[in-house]
Amino acid sequence: RINDNSSILDVSPFYSIGVIISKGGLVIAPHRSTLNTSYIYTATLSDGSNYELKYMGNDKTGTMSFFTVVFKAKPVSLPFAVLASDNAKLGQTLVLMEGKDKNVVTVGRASALTYTDVDEKKVQNGTEIDTTPKTDVLGAPVVNLTGEVIGFRITGASANSNPLFISPFFLKDSIASFQTQL
Repeated sequence: RINDNSSILDVSPFYSIGVIISKGGLVIAPHRSTLNTSYIYTATLSDGSNYELKYMGNDKTGTMSFFTVVFKAKPVSLPFAVLASDNAKLGQTLVLMEGKDKNVVTVGRASALTYTDVDEKKVQNGTEIDTTPKTDVLGAPVVNLTGEVIGFRITGASANSNPLFISPFFLKDSIASFQTQL
């Protein structure tokens, strides 16, 4: 979980649930309008350990934000996520990890796939699942049954009131576009 350390009246300190994507502590999370670019954030890992995060920037579309872990002493080895190499398939079981204060898990199946044109090719840009999330956390990661990150919840719901997730193709594109900006 990523929390904003600044105090803003009537604004929750909860920012999003992010995912560590490199041994060096690079973190990706869906961009939110409440982002304070000049503040330090705190990440609480699943084991309860806390690390300071520094905002690094957004991808070229402004969909995803990137942070880096600020190590107080020498860097430690952090567990990092594996991004799925394939897009979700219709009927595939997916697990949404959400919750502002405690872990909440929602399990569902891929019920619809959305596509867009990229360089004259159709690519999957999103996945709907056939369940109602238990919280209103935007930015929650979704994983397949092997534990690979297959997307992030980027909108509250699709036209069918199902949660919509960004696809692995666009996650990898977001990471690549951010790294070329460095």
